[in-house]
Amino acid sequence: MATEKLDTELSGGAQLFDKYKDEFWAALEHRPLYDALIQRLPANVPEVVAAWWLTAEVENGGFNQYFDNSYGAMIDEAIRGLEMTGQAKFAASARSAKDEFGGEVPFDRDERMLQVEAICDKNDRCWGAAQAMYYSVTNDEWARYRDRADEFAKALLNR
Repeated sequence: MATEKLDTELSGGAQLFDKYKDEFWAALEHRPLYDALIQRLPANVPEVVAAWWLTAEVENGGFNQYFDNSYGAMIDEAIRGLEMTGQAKFAASARSAKDEFGGEVPFDRDERMLQVEAICDKNDRCWGAAQAMYYSVTNDEWARYRDRADEFAKALLNR
């Protein structure tokens, strides 16, 4: 257990997230601030941060938790980050979850939460297909993704 905590603390994804988390949290409440932040950040930082955050949220509480949180607004960046770091299954599962919104996930958290509630009211297994696909990732696939994501994150931190 202590090894897992140390590993997470040292991961490139966690370090990159820590470096930019305050800026993202402030910007995710206001679209103009978010758009300005995305323009200002180094290339690929939003995608790698969003991918890291999606995997952390889905691992902790599924897609429902991910979309309920502010980072749910970054689904498109997360999908690109997952693809960029070589995790096709995670990207496909995120696309499947996004499709539950009709393909367009609201940026506004309150609006997104209302849609999450409506999606789950329609389907008692909300995100079922997306989560099944996400959790079908093998330990080897997860390790390869984690290593590749950490390499990307460390390269971005060293710029």
